[in-house]
Amino acid sequence: MGDDVTAMAPPPCDVMRATEPPPHVEFYEMARLVTGLAIYPLVCVVGLAGNSLALVWSGETEYVTVMNYIGPIYLFRRLRQP
Repeated sequence: MGDDVTAMAPPPCDVMRATEPPPHVEFYEMARLVTGLAIYPLVCVVGLAGNSLALVWSGETEYVTVMNYIGPIYLFRRLRQP
């Protein structure tokens, strides 16, 4: 009853010794590379271009109305629908 179980347990580092990384590490690194260097910048550039065009388009009209701001949103949603 006076036995100390924690004194007999091996340290956590000795329980699992990995000689090579798990197989999913390569997939994770490639996915992180693709999303970080390709997909996110592409989405940001397209978003900035679309917002810039919407501001230019809405600023060209003589009278500024609510439809000048809703028009680009409506057009974008119509283009997105299958």
